[in-house]
Amino acid sequence: MIAVSVPFAALHACINGYYYGMQKARVPAFSQVAEQVIRMGAVFLMANVWLGSGREITVSLAVYGHLIGEMASALFTMVSLGFFPPESAQSRSAQAGLSFRAAAVPLMALALPLMGNRLILNVLGSAEAIWIPNKLMGSGLSNSEALSIYGVLTSMALPFILFPSAITNSMAVLLLPTVAQAQADGNEGRISSIISMSLRYSCYMGILCIGIFTMFGSQLGVSVFHDQNAGRFITILSWLCPFMYLATTMGSILNGLGKTSVTFVQNVWAMVIRLAFVLFAIPRFGILGYLYGMLVSELTLAS
Repeated sequence: MIAVSVPFAALHACINGYYYGMQKARVPAFSQVAEQVIRMGAVFLMANVWLGSGREITVSLAVYGHLIGEMASALFTMVSLGFFPPESAQSRSAQAGLSFRAAAVPLMALALPLMGNRLILNVLGSAEAIWIPNKLMGSGLSNSEALSIYGVLTSMALPFILFPSAITNSMAVLLLPTVAQAQADGNEGRISSIISMSLRYSCYMGILCIGIFTMFGSQLGVSVFHDQNAGRFITILSWLCPFMYLATTMGSILNGLGKTSVTFVQNVWAMVIRLAFVLFAIPRFGILGYLYGMLVSELTLAS
């Protein structure tokens, strides 16, 4: 069922990328909200119908909701593209004569490193998810204890740390086309100002998050999740924030400058560092070895 949703997700992503490239983020933003609302509404509706008919609620319900959400978002973006095109008719007619090869070759030259980056990171991320519980068991924990600690980290602590990154991720999405346009125009002054602004505000936000999470991290973990480990992890991972935000914005700027191969090498190298800590630090230091590995990895990526 998830495989069926792939064409709709691809169509949705391509149209959103087109709007982002034209520096018009309103339609992609509304499409993501519509997708989530429709997905949640479909799940609740189907759950009520299934319960009324005496049918057992299973995980397949979430899969159906995922498919409906992807179909709805693809339909929304297609309708929006017809009614609210991001460019003028004159611009479209000027591009109509551009051959497929002339458009595809430079595009794929930039896209292939990004695609390879995503594929390799997914493979390495899957290996990391498999190795962490095994290495935690090697540090002396039982199978249930290892899975519990890993679940607290990924499902409780990390969502708090990643929540402020919604702002920097949104900024990064819009930085890429802005930098690409400035480079195409030969406006080096604008590129310098964009880099300066991104560095400044990423650091400001990261330092602010360090202060908030170090002061209130333990209280958040206990009050929200009733788990002391969650609070301890939030406090430690708070030091990730400035480096993570810098890596996100600077990576987007590099991609906008056409240096996708550089970001590919940097991301793979940072992931290899994390895996090294998983393999060699966790058996000796437990989950703290992985937390320190995340810090070193993000510091390397940001620098």
